[in-house]
Amino acid sequence: MKIFYQILILLFLIFNLQTYSQTNDFEASNLPKNEIYFSFYLNESKITKSLSQNISIEKIIGNKVYAYSNRNNFIKLKENFQDLEIIETEFANKNIPMAKSLKEVLNWNYYPTYSQYEQLITDFANNYPEICKKENIGKSINGRNLWLLKISDNVHSKEVEPEFLYTATIHGNEPLGYVLSLRLIDYLLVNYGLIQEITELVNNHEIWINPLANPDGTYAGGDNTLSGATRFNANGVDLNRNFPDPENGLHPDGNVWQLENVAMMNFINDHNFVMSANLHTGSEVVNYPWDTWSKLHTDDDWFQKISRQFADTCQFYSPVGYLNDYNNGITNGFQWYTINGGAQDYMTYFQNCRSIILELCSSHLPDTSLLSNYWKYNYRSLINLIKNCNLGINGIVTDSLTGLVLKAEISFVAHDFDNSFVVSDSINGDFYRPTISGNYTILVSALNYYSYQIDNISIEENESKYLEIKLVPIQKADSCNGSFYAYIRPNLIIDKAKIKIVSSNSDNIYIKIINTDGRELFYNQFSSKCNSEIEINFNSFKNGIYYVILSQDDKKIIYKILKV
Repeated sequence: MKIFYQILILLFLIFNLQTYSQTNDFEASNLPKNEIYFSFYLNESKITKSLSQNISIEKIIGNKVYAYSNRNNFIKLKENFQDLEIIETEFANKNIPMAKSLKEVLNWNYYPTYSQYEQLITDFANNYPEICKKENIGKSINGRNLWLLKISDNVHSKEVEPEFLYTATIHGNEPLGYVLSLRLIDYLLVNYGLIQEITELVNNHEIWINPLANPDGTYAGGDNTLSGATRFNANGVDLNRNFPDPENGLHPDGNVWQLENVAMMNFINDHNFVMSANLHTGSEVVNYPWDTWSKLHTDDDWFQKISRQFADTCQFYSPVGYLNDYNNGITNGFQWYTINGGAQDYMTYFQNCRSIILELCSSHLPDTSLLSNYWKYNYRSLINLIKNCNLGINGIVTDSLTGLVLKAEISFVAHDFDNSFVVSDSINGDFYRPTISGNYTILVSALNYYSYQIDNISIEENESKYLEIKLVPIQKADSCNGSFYAYIRPNLIIDKAKIKIVSSNSDNIYIKIINTDGRELFYNQFSSKCNSEIEINFNSFKNGIYYVILSQDDKKIIYKILKV
């Protein structure tokens, strides 16, 4: 009898082990292929780069991480984290109230269908043709349109005005920013000529708004519903991890650039944005650079100031407890958690823009009855943020002989680094350098022109100071101006780069190029000839980040470049 019971127990154990194995295999095979939302606990204080590259982290509360991943990376993650918990999203099998007509959309108490969105974009442009135009910058993976609207007086001209960019819903399951962006467009158009603040804002800025950066994610369940909306695009890629990264190179997520991001980068390259902001949900906080590395942006004080202004205004016009995550509503990106390939760092580093992230709701899918409340909490801050473009130092750069406008670098001496200088517009020559109050020395440089330095410019709080800068072209017979400086064009290098060097010293100039590991890949020296231009062929270099180091006597110039 004892042997009989032992056999029964053994058979029971074997059966349960087989059942457990089959259950796990069954669960793995039934996991969604492209996107899984889950949480886990992190024992370490910081997210590692490798972990951040394999999953898309949404937020961290205490030591609990909320993230997204595809099926393969999720299964790999299970090998290192035993406490993974799959979370059902707010968009799963839910009957989400959608607008039945454009009239209901414009009541702002429903989410729009895709066709209503298309019609609304067209109606905005048709009904306000003098201050609004639409631009289709491309198609999504599944062929949906990628729209931007420009709002400005003289909307069909490129004026001497700062450009500002709002984008929303790069994560398709964050539709609050989608609705707020559309309502902001409507508010600006309807109140132009009626409210002085709005009229002046539109008259003095070129405002671009992209309400739906990831239409395939938002309408993953079909054009008439948000049920089934996903964070990722139709290829299962997080678009906000798919941009070139200052630290991790061209493809930090290991994916090719997605169609949506290629279209957006092409559009951005045709413009000279002073500031931008990306609307998100999942937390309630204003996030400022950098996201990719721990060092602070050289204008960290300014970023904290505008972030604080945005959060404080929201808090004043909302119930107690709104937009107060982390440092009472603001956070440095890296100090929250590090990400690679984000739009914020791409704009700030590669486009010489000032960009922030606006996380405006802890829920991904606020109830439609609350949509108007979130507008009331945020619209003043959304408007005030744009005004910062014109505060600080601005002006125009021209050729002193011809009066033609110039594309030039405007930098603060002994202050700017990591591409924090700004660039004057190639069409109108205007530039805008938002900054906090203080005394600054400004250096203006352009290829084949003598640099121009202005010492001790004083800027008061919320002041706008205008400068007219005329650069003198370098003639071969000219004497040098007693300085040592250089600049490289282009910053994003495909095959060749030109280095322009000006020096009054006749000693040799040494140039070397090293990679991020410090390995020397190029070395040369040449005689200084007052102003020199050399061309370096980068065809043999792999894609990635490099440092160009120029030295003469005890002077040294270091440029960071990206080979693409």
